[in-house]
Amino acid sequence: MGLSFMIVGGLCLLCAAHPFSTYPASLWFLRRWLFSPLPKPASATEPSPSDVAICMCAYNEERVIDAKIANLLALKRAHPGLEVHVYVDAATDGTADKLRAHADEIQLHVSVERHGKTHGMNLLVSRVTKPILMFTDANVMIDVEAPARLMRYFADPTIGCVSGHLKYTNPEASVTAYSGSLYWQLEEWTKRLETDTGSAIGADGSLFALRRDMHRAPPDHIIDDMYVSMMVCCEGGRVVQADDVLAFEESVTAQRDEFWRKVRIASCAFNVHRVVWPIVRKTHGLLISVFTGPVLRDNDPSLENGIQVPEEFWKVVVTIDEETRKLRSTGYVLSQGTLIGDITEAFVFGQYRTYQVPVATIATSTGLDFKGLVAADALRRRPLPEAVTGKPPVIPLDRLENMVL
Repeated sequence: MGLSFMIVGGLCLLCAAHPFSTYPASLWFLRRWLFSPLPKPASATEPSPSDVAICMCAYNEERVIDAKIANLLALKRAHPGLEVHVYVDAATDGTADKLRAHADEIQLHVSVERHGKTHGMNLLVSRVTKPILMFTDANVMIDVEAPARLMRYFADPTIGCVSGHLKYTNPEASVTAYSGSLYWQLEEWTKRLETDTGSAIGADGSLFALRRDMHRAPPDHIIDDMYVSMMVCCEGGRVVQADDVLAFEESVTAQRDEFWRKVRIASCAFNVHRVVWPIVRKTHGLLISVFTGPVLRDNDPSLENGIQVPEEFWKVVVTIDEETRKLRSTGYVLSQGTLIGDITEAFVFGQYRTYQVPVATIATSTGLDFKGLVAADALRRRPLPEAVTGKPPVIPLDRLENMVL
């Protein structure tokens, strides 16, 4: 029983590590073949910052609202024609009064009852006629050049949403703030890799923008930024990370506050997935399932602290053939060592490369049971004449056309 719990615990740990290890690693290698360049600066077709409306919701933000008002007014002065819309969700402090003092420059809606941020954002969007919407939070300071820099991305008609680059201003304030800053650097690096290979999955609510005609109002009970940006993907638009569109925010410094913040974000994310999944299933007529993980061996090299580091990672991609409605699968290995070396003598240790291999080979090396996916393998349906006798085929994926699908 104890061994079973250890195995289950280990598998759960691997699943938890996937978004921060094997997922970005796979994007890094896919970028070689699927690179999607972003628009160059100074495009003649890019819109103007005067086409932008900033939308922001606030609750009890008295501590930061003076600085935020100054930031919003500086943006208006730098970019004539830019609009600012603010919704106050029945604040009980002086937030609304401080905003009312600038009612001639800020279009303000103050609710007398709590309805939540998503309700407020939907209300603001319904009042906006500008073609570009920029969303931000009350505690986030926006670089004055951000609206202008956003515009070059929207010169590309395939781009529907642009996520800004958030920088934390106090990483040295505490261990919690420092670790949060490091995590966010990894998060934005992953978004950058997603952008390079086609599209990021979602945008960060601290600062992002999208085309007004691609905004789909989320239900009031779910987080708005994740839903709105994911819907852009579902409708065929690109979501991209913009490293030159800067925003600044103080990180949480108390461990308890950070814990409950993460609980809130995770709960909201699960709710978004629950709502979006039926939509995703109908999107583009193509669904792909990806299974991935490390190839673990007793002789994997160890770090100084004794933790072993896998030399290889595997991936199995599964979809449904649109004509036959049967499963189709392909297997891949990101390797610098044993598995590929066992199959082909042309391997040189020390350099990570990606190979297409039979799903059966991955099953044997990992001890996992892929059941019908072995029979659905593209390499079983189209055997390669150059495969070494008695050994499974190995295809170095130096070029996209090498892939057998």
